[in-house]
Amino acid sequence: MAQLDAVLDDLPVRAIKTGMFPTPHGIELVAARLARCAPRIPLVVDHVMAATSGFELSGSNAMRAMQRHLFPLATLLTPNLDEARVLTGLRLDSPEEMAAAGRKLLEQGCYAVLMKGGHLQSETITDLLITRTAVVPFSHPAQTGSYHGTGCTLSAAIAARLAKGESLNSAVSGAIGFVQECIRLSHSPERGEIRLLGLPLPTAR
Repeated sequence: MAQLDAVLDDLPVRAIKTGMFPTPHGIELVAARLARCAPRIPLVVDHVMAATSGFELSGSNAMRAMQRHLFPLATLLTPNLDEARVLTGLRLDSPEEMAAAGRKLLEQGCYAVLMKGGHLQSETITDLLITRTAVVPFSHPAQTGSYHGTGCTLSAAIAARLAKGESLNSAVSGAIGFVQECIRLSHSPERGEIRLLGLPLPTAR
């Protein structure tokens, strides 16, 4: 907490993004400190309960603590569909069900929810930005491959754009485009291959 106080008290923080919290106690401590600067500083809560692989990263006690202490402070929640199913109890097999789940999450006090639709496994992925007054879709072609950390990158990119003073719609749109471009330009190396400056290097024999 001393480190968090030092950052918030000494630096001109313009946006905050949270990630995985393994314990309820840690969540309560951080939320209590962030409450002192909310709503002055935008807060993106990427609650990281389940990885894309389906592996559970935070237990039910931590989930309840996030719902109680962090969600009411959040400018934006960014759940993937597995996390949203746990949080709402809904099936989430269509954009309509995604919108319903987002509205249900708004009842927990956050300003907006970005429902990420990548787990629907369609040729076009649609993410929904849901507020109390609108549902804004952001669609892009699905890209094949196995990727890790895209959700964390997305929430961090949104926070960075909010820090620059962009509107929420603009920050989400720009961040989605940034992540899609990162995926498009990524390289999946073959077994034993190392690349430096785009050139293959021989592996040790």
